[in-house]
Amino acid sequence: FSSSEMERLVEDLSDHVENKDLMFYARDKRLANLFRKYKVAGKVYELPDGFWGSYLGVVNSNLAGGKSDAFVEQDINLWLNVNSEGGVLGDLSVVREHNGENEEEGWYRATNKDYLKVYTNQGSELIFADGNTVREEIRRDYTSDYIKLPVLGYEGDKIYNESQNIWVTQEFGKQAFGSWLLTEAGERSNLELRYKNPAPDKFKLKEGRKFEFVFDKQSGSDTGLNIKVSAPLGYVWQESDSSIYKYESNDVSKRVSFELTLENQFEGEVIRE
Repeated sequence: FSSSEMERLVEDLSDHVENKDLMFYARDKRLANLFRKYKVAGKVYELPDGFWGSYLGVVNSNLAGGKSDAFVEQDINLWLNVNSEGGVLGDLSVVREHNGENEEEGWYRATNKDYLKVYTNQGSELIFADGNTVREEIRRDYTSDYIKLPVLGYEGDKIYNESQNIWVTQEFGKQAFGSWLLTEAGERSNLELRYKNPAPDKFKLKEGRKFEFVFDKQSGSDTGLNIKVSAPLGYVWQESDSSIYKYESNDVSKRVSFELTLENQFEGEVIRE
């Protein structure tokens, strides 16, 4: 390699690391701690005690769908409505569009068979689901045949919600909702979920309190992300000077997190403890 070629290689690798396309694991504790320090270990975000906010992770698994992922575009749209008790109502839409219908190779034109999991705050309640695909489960109870390794974040007990066709599990300290989403070549599919994040214990609404949103990007994935957060009645977000805060990105490159600060909407009626 020439020095210029080496420089370009290092820049490319840096970009892939920054975008979570490359992650590192080591059995040596010193190396593992180093990877965690520089945020290249791929560790899932841990919600701190007393967390007030909303966490979102969307994980796609293509199972028997050929190489169709190469031609599937995804957009995630989420509207969070924060109430005065500290609870959060989330309306989530995951749109997947399969653009491989004109490709010569059959594996690119194959139906994209995505087992999609949505991760959010532990204790969250699923209210509604639509657009997911009902598939005949060949074998639902497979857990007795395998060794459970905690380091892999084993999903634990699975509850199947028959009415919504959703698997409900707890993994990585999160609540997870999983279901199939099949997308034919040249078509678009849309999974819609409504869920409620619980309020923290002994929650008190007051000016200056900070609400946090965290999105964990799946490694190696490309997705658009559009977020709207509505403040509780009588409040605005200081960061947007409005009751609604918006975040938009056509291609999320890494973990997204932001804090929003409550501000009383009515001048002269500031509420403080």
